[in-house]
Amino acid sequence: MDIKLQKLHTVLYPELSYSIVGAAMDVHNDLGPGWDEWDYHRAMIEALEKRGHRVVSHERRDLVHRGRAVHLFELDLLVDDLILLELKHIKSDFHPEYFTQLINYLKQMDISCGVLIDVGSPEIQLKGVL
Repeated sequence: MDIKLQKLHTVLYPELSYSIVGAAMDVHNDLGPGWDEWDYHRAMIEALEKRGHRVVSHERRDLVHRGRAVHLFELDLLVDDLILLELKHIKSDFHPEYFTQLINYLKQMDISCGVLIDVGSPEIQLKGVL
């Protein structure tokens, strides 16, 4: 799977992507900055489900190396089995390690699209990974 960092305006699943962005903006506008990441996480689940999406939260998966599980990793949110959301509560730009984490999750899950969402800043930040 060829994964590249993309700006969010490059849209793989347009309707779903716009719905996710709308949900994130609604949650951030309603709650504002400063809450715990888990609060935004629960609010995102509710906002996405109200929009009719299937949301899987905190699913755990084995990282398998040469046929053996070597680590257990946990996804933040998977929406409609198509887009992986990784929520962060930071007050700066996304560090490269966040992109690396999301790319690794996408590879392991065999999913083509992920979005980093920073809920800690006064203005919400979103970055897509394809």
